[in-house]
Amino acid sequence: MVDEQRIDSESFDQEVPEESQPTQNEWRTNVISDVHAVNLRLKPSTDSRSLAILVEGVEVQVNKRIPTKGWRTVKVTVDDKVLDGYVMSRYLTVKKED
Repeated sequence: MVDEQRIDSESFDQEVPEESQPTQNEWRTNVISDVHAVNLRLKPSTDSRSLAILVEGVEVQVNKRIPTKGWRTVKVTVDDKVLDGYVMSRYLTVKKED
């Protein structure tokens, strides 16, 4: 069984300059939780186009350095394609390895 921990979305609301590019170790695995499905958005807004619908339990890679108020920058593989977008942070739970 996977040990999960709820993310405090407020701790991610610190801005980071856009020129700061994430390195490999700045990504961590999270899972979609507390919702049947959530939209992966092109931009951090509910008005933005949906790139994919992610169901509960799907693993995503979350960037630890690029927070956007209430949203997280994520990478996810859907149908053998890696998609970059945004998910509302309240639907993400940190996945801890065994």
